[in-house]
Amino acid sequence: MKPKTALHKKVVKLSATLRPITATQKQWAYSQCFEHIAYRGKNGSMVCSECAHEWSAEGKRGNKCRCPKCGAKLTVSHSLKRKSTQTAHFAVVTTRDNFQVIRVIYVKWCSRKGEKAEYIVNEALQRWFDAEGNEVNIARKKCFMPRYCDAWNFDSDMEIRSRTANYDNIPIYATYPKCRVLPIIRRNGFNGFHYTDPYDLLKGLMSDNKVETLVKTRQYGLLSYYLYRSQYRRDSWQLIRICLRHNYKVKDVTTWYDHINTLERLGMDIHNPLYLCPKNLRSEHNRLVELLKRREEKVRIERERNAEIERQIRQRKDDEAKKTYPQRMSRYLDLVFSDGLIEVSVLQTAEDFYNEGEIMHHCVYTNGYYAENNSLVMSAHIGDKRLETIEIDLKRLIISQSHGAYNQDTKYHNRIVSLVQRNIHKIARRANQKSENADVISA
Repeated sequence: MKPKTALHKKVVKLSATLRPITATQKQWAYSQCFEHIAYRGKNGSMVCSECAHEWSAEGKRGNKCRCPKCGAKLTVSHSLKRKSTQTAHFAVVTTRDNFQVIRVIYVKWCSRKGEKAEYIVNEALQRWFDAEGNEVNIARKKCFMPRYCDAWNFDSDMEIRSRTANYDNIPIYATYPKCRVLPIIRRNGFNGFHYTDPYDLLKGLMSDNKVETLVKTRQYGLLSYYLYRSQYRRDSWQLIRICLRHNYKVKDVTTWYDHINTLERLGMDIHNPLYLCPKNLRSEHNRLVELLKRREEKVRIERERNAEIERQIRQRKDDEAKKTYPQRMSRYLDLVFSDGLIEVSVLQTAEDFYNEGEIMHHCVYTNGYYAENNSLVMSAHIGDKRLETIEIDLKRLIISQSHGAYNQDTKYHNRIVSLVQRNIHKIARRANQKSENADVISA
């Protein structure tokens, strides 16, 4: 878009004074940004992707080699592919006026076996920012897939672009080592990029005193975590300060954070420098991990023991429910309803529940309906053919459910429900009596 504000106009004017990317910078990018290939043939020959030189490497093994002609370090490709393409972005850091400038350069490497590699280099983005918080992006347009970091339209002009994720989140593979930074950044401790994104580091040195502290104390591993893992930024700064006070340098950051997590799980004081700053981090971490394993194993064994006790208690209760079912439901066991075709009778034993569940393919047995004191389970059948299983709520004296095989209603469903409802008063009478003679109802 066209520059509209005084800031935009100033940045566009300064951008025009930037020099083109030099041949030295390009050559550096060629060597740093890509994995160069040695194409290995079936006869043991090697072909360099950079200069197309071919030589015999029969009998030699390994995945790395060096071209005897151009000296390029190569990775051996055992694939039959004859072409390879790689893309990357590298950064050139400089200044103009009171602005820090990060120039993002797109590089594409194209290789074909037997031909010299070709490189395409284009400037894609410039990020301008100053100590007062002003930021401006000058960039090419993105193509129809703007979320792809390398989908640039290089036929477009370098213009003012909105500050969105499409432009702000371009991954930088490498940063050219010769750079110029603003005096405030140099004053705040800048001494290299230490495998961080140049924008994140320089912006942090301008505005975040914690970044400045980590750089000046040479805690570069912690610096990377602080810049890119926000959860550690919130939670661990107090712990980092303890390390700084005791001149403890965290070299293996991942293990150190794992060590803190292990200390917390063991209930130990993570603010105690004796635990937080061990002389041999890896050895101490391994010792605590073994201690944690033993504790968790003890808890697991105790949990399994309690679970087994609970299982045995449930099993005893279940066995008792099966055994006492005929006695508990004795007043209902001789109930039989019939309309001349369909007959509905009470399940007599826990074994009947098992058979009903197996034949009808539902959960009347597995869910222990025989143990329910307030449920009466009946089976509707025509002769030996089972139709539906009926559950009756003895408190409310209503039909809770009535289903056939696989919990599906049969064509007799309404007839079965009607038959039971017409005789529900007989169940109510039995509920209020200790015992009653056989009662066969013909509708």
